[in-house]
Amino acid sequence: RLRNMFDEENCILKSELSRARMLTETLNQKNSIDKISERHQYEAYNLLEDIEKLKLVEAEKDDRGFKYTIDDLGERYVIDKVWDSPEIQEQRKTVDLIMDKIKLTNGVKKTAAVSQQCILDVMMVKWGVEFAPARDSWCENSDYERAQKLLFDTLQWLTMQRERMSEREAEYQLSKERALTELNFFKEHIGVAAECHDNETTTIIESTSEMIKVVREEMVRKDADYKRRLATLEESVTDHGFIQGMYEIREEKYKQAVTFSGKVESLMSLVVLEHQSALMEIAQEEKEKVVLQSRLGADSLRYQLRLERKHTANLLFIIHAQRGVVHRLNKTIEENADKQKNAMDVSKEERRVLRVANWEQIFAFSKMCTTVDDLFEFFALRIANLAGSRKSINDSLRDNGAAVIFAALKSPRPVIRKLASRALGGLGWDGFVETRVLMWDCMMEWNLYRDRVLREDNSRFDFIKEHFIETGSINSVANFEPTETEFNPAPNASLRTIIKQRRQFALRAKRAKEGPNMQNLQTINMQDGVIGTLVKLCNNDGRSDWEIVRNASLAISVASYEEKNLNDMVNSKECIKLVIYLCTQSDPEIQVHGGITLANMCHENQEAQIFFGNQNAIQVVLDMCQNTIPDILEAATAALTNLTCLCDQNCLKFLEADGVPIMVDMLTNAGSENFMDTDQNDEVQSNASEILANISRYDCQLTVKHFNGAVIDVLNVAVASVNKMVRKHTPLVLGNISQNEWCRGEIGKRGGIEALFLALEDDDTSIQANVLWALCNLMWHPPNQERAGRFIPDIIPFLSSTWLPIQTNAAILLANILYYNNPNRIRFLELDGSMEMIIGMIRKNDDWAVTEGCLRAVLSLSYIDAASLWLGTEGDVISVFIDMLGEASIPKNNFCSRYSLEIINNMCIHHTVRRKVLDSGGTDAVVMMLAHNDYNVQETARGVLELLEDVTPAEVMARTKKNMGLQRMIKLMSDNDPLVRSVAAESIGEEVWKNPEKQEIVNQLGGVAALIGICANPSEAITSLLPALWSLRNVMHSNPVGQNHFMEHKGSEEIIRVLRRCISGEFGDQSEKMLESCLGALASATHGHDKNCRHLLQVGLETLMDLAEGKLTKSTGADKHVRRGAVGVGVVSLAKSLLTALTPYNYVVCRNCQKRQNLVGTHCLSCGYLFFVDVAMDKSLKEPDMNTLDKTLSRKPFI
Repeated sequence: RLRNMFDEENCILKSELSRARMLTETLNQKNSIDKISERHQYEAYNLLEDIEKLKLVEAEKDDRGFKYTIDDLGERYVIDKVWDSPEIQEQRKTVDLIMDKIKLTNGVKKTAAVSQQCILDVMMVKWGVEFAPARDSWCENSDYERAQKLLFDTLQWLTMQRERMSEREAEYQLSKERALTELNFFKEHIGVAAECHDNETTTIIESTSEMIKVVREEMVRKDADYKRRLATLEESVTDHGFIQGMYEIREEKYKQAVTFSGKVESLMSLVVLEHQSALMEIAQEEKEKVVLQSRLGADSLRYQLRLERKHTANLLFIIHAQRGVVHRLNKTIEENADKQKNAMDVSKEERRVLRVANWEQIFAFSKMCTTVDDLFEFFALRIANLAGSRKSINDSLRDNGAAVIFAALKSPRPVIRKLASRALGGLGWDGFVETRVLMWDCMMEWNLYRDRVLREDNSRFDFIKEHFIETGSINSVANFEPTETEFNPAPNASLRTIIKQRRQFALRAKRAKEGPNMQNLQTINMQDGVIGTLVKLCNNDGRSDWEIVRNASLAISVASYEEKNLNDMVNSKECIKLVIYLCTQSDPEIQVHGGITLANMCHENQEAQIFFGNQNAIQVVLDMCQNTIPDILEAATAALTNLTCLCDQNCLKFLEADGVPIMVDMLTNAGSENFMDTDQNDEVQSNASEILANISRYDCQLTVKHFNGAVIDVLNVAVASVNKMVRKHTPLVLGNISQNEWCRGEIGKRGGIEALFLALEDDDTSIQANVLWALCNLMWHPPNQERAGRFIPDIIPFLSSTWLPIQTNAAILLANILYYNNPNRIRFLELDGSMEMIIGMIRKNDDWAVTEGCLRAVLSLSYIDAASLWLGTEGDVISVFIDMLGEASIPKNNFCSRYSLEIINNMCIHHTVRRKVLDSGGTDAVVMMLAHNDYNVQETARGVLELLEDVTPAEVMARTKKNMGLQRMIKLMSDNDPLVRSVAAESIGEEVWKNPEKQEIVNQLGGVAALIGICANPSEAITSLLPALWSLRNVMHSNPVGQNHFMEHKGSEEIIRVLRRCISGEFGDQSEKMLESCLGALASATHGHDKNCRHLLQVGLETLMDLAEGKLTKSTGADKHVRRGAVGVGVVSLAKSLLTALTPYNYVVCRNCQKRQNLVGTHCLSCGYLFFVDVAMDKSLKEPDMNTLDKTLSRKPFI
């Protein structure tokens, strides 16, 4: 069985490895496709940048065009402008081609993902963890049947192997003979070939040597002849004769060369021909040898054929002679078969009669063994008949304690009491009864019992009886009571899955019918001495028979289920010491019973917890957890769970014993899984997670060192466990340890926030409540707020839960997420109906905890001006908050009234809300809060009263402003009080906005200069600076006179200085508003005004370009409010619009030499001609770079 189990595990590991490799290949393929897609996107992005540059070039060519511009003003192009440049069209085609590639790549990625998923599904079916080719050792076949099958398979395999070996031996013999024949042939062939080769070589060498000798002699003779003739010619040389002799010698030499070359070729042909003829002769000889051998073989085969024909004729004669014998034997066989059939019928009937008798005996015995009443009665009857029959029997009864047993019998059945008293009477007197009588009495009593059982209604066992009679198998007796429900496996499940599920089905069906018998447990008590006897058995009888200790410890563990027994056992020191003693034994069963008893005794009993903790039970149980037996682990973890439940003393001992790594290992290790019971590992892991929850609630400063990064990783993964109880307890552990700041940060860094929000998808309400509670504690770490902000839409539905813990924790979580986190506040406000839901819950006020959480959330949101204004106007919740101020005397609602007061304080920054608070009677409620026992609440109440005092009727304010007039307002803008300056600047802007004709009056009264004066003050507060900028924008809007005044007073320089103050972070969270105001004023000043445009180019081009390109967000040390404001949609749009408007004024053209140059100086740098446009700049400002034009062209275009 162990071998088969190991084979199964080996197969499972191999299949898991295959799946892992397949998954790795899938991920590699996905990464490759993603890289291809990213590369195409990068190319498309670069091409789009090139298109923008080409658009800028085409836009520069269209210097004064009005076509395809907004309102036909020639300032900015419309979005759907058609660009006719061939370069742009070519780039467009390339971009479309790359976009098609991206689309095709995404399609390939999707198809690959689907195909890989299909492959993985197939692998999960064929090579999943449920598949194993090894035959399981727990099939329905018995060991004997499996052994017979194995023997049959082995014999069959051996027979096949023997046949194959004989065939292979015959083949090897034949091959051997062929090889020997070929070897002999090759040996003979090699000898003949070597001899021929030697002869041929010798002949060729001799012929060649002779020919070379003849040629050499001829050449020597010719050489001597030539020398002789040469000497003769030299003697009689003349001019004519010399030339003639030379020609003759040359011709003779040439003829000799031709003659010798022909002879050499003939000689070489002769050599080759002789070699080929020698080879032909050798081949002819070999052919003749082969023909001779084939003829010899044919003669041998003919002889063998004749012998076979002769043998066949002899066999036919023998067969013909044996036919008569076979006929006679067949007749004899038929007669014997008839006799055997008749004998089998007779034996079958006899066997049936014997099986019926056997069935009656087996059935009666089985019925007696399974019927407690009959068993007791038969036992008492036999003892009563044997007692007093002879001395040896009475002695045996005494040795087995019969007197004590029968004296203790208090059965309510009279027949048992009668037989017990009779047995006790016989024990005291040694009589004598013959053995024959005793045996006859035994047989008679058994026959009487058997007949009585058979007379009963046993119709439900008829099918078992028939099966036994037919097969004679005793296994059918085990089916006395068939199962009520049958196991129905899935149609597509594998064999291993079916076997595993059948086991689990049987175990769960068994557990469904198991349970304690409370009435019987009450009889196993301390008063009657039963538990004391069991303790003595464990202490005394373990030396003689260890099985006694096992059974006694089992009885003690079962008895500890009963509450009264539990209390008595806790008060017995001997029993407590015994339990710890049992947990330290080496026997697994005894350890299991000791752990279960310890768990029961410590259940909701703090006295027992402390006593066991003082007896070093924590360390003992932790040692049990080092075991690998599932039963021991389950009992040990259950004991630790009850020992550490709400017991700080034991929690401290657990931490000192370093038990956290052990529990984490049990939580992550699936090796303890019992293949016979897959639920056991779930129980162990559930207990381990509950222990960690109990321990982590102890002092977080002491527990934090035990919950390091590795433990937090395990907990983050365990949140998504398939075990429901682990999912329930793990959030409690995370919530407990997140009361420490370091743990909060580590959990967030390691993905704990995302894991907990994933666990919120569970349908179990207790898991949801625990997860929300853990998230509440984690939100006190600001980075965790950012991580959780993405999941705000997932939290909102839990606010409407019908279960109060979920609703309470969801409200607290939402308040913690919004606490001092402006991005999360914006995310929340962007959700439709979210604010209305919270306000509705505050109005209901069903539970003070839910209301408090909702008020905290509203308080965080009220720090946003728009939200506080909505609460005071459209939200119409002022009366609700004022009513809550009156509940400050109620202890539970104390915080609710405090939060309501702070919300009212935030809303009162708006004048309209103050009026509503006064009209709703808020003054009296706020005055009552001055008597609050908290000093901070008193200060908040005083601040609200101060704001409520500063309420001026609207009609009075409007009348006062109207009576003042513009002249008075302009004078007030130079007042020393910044509030007065603020009101005056704001009033001027409102008057001009309502009536644009008043721009001329403001120009005449010097309003532009006064407003620029406010901007020029380096210490001016934002309360007056912001209205001044907006008023400047209104005054200069489509007002050339105001734009001229702005130019005369160097307004561009002053506003650029204000911009620089804003960029330095001086205005804090109002930076975005200041940036928009400054850019709006500059836009009004430069619209249609050449001098202002050129002047702005001189003093503020770099600043505008930095704003448009978002460089401020990337600069080191920049204020966070400035970084956030600089990327605002309004700021970036205004900066780009200004740069577009300034594009035509980025240079000046000299009318004398028609050359362009930057805006520097008042004269042309080439010819010295005086410019008509005054571009002189303030010397206090930094002179711009001469390459400004080049820089602007190298930047990204603003279209």
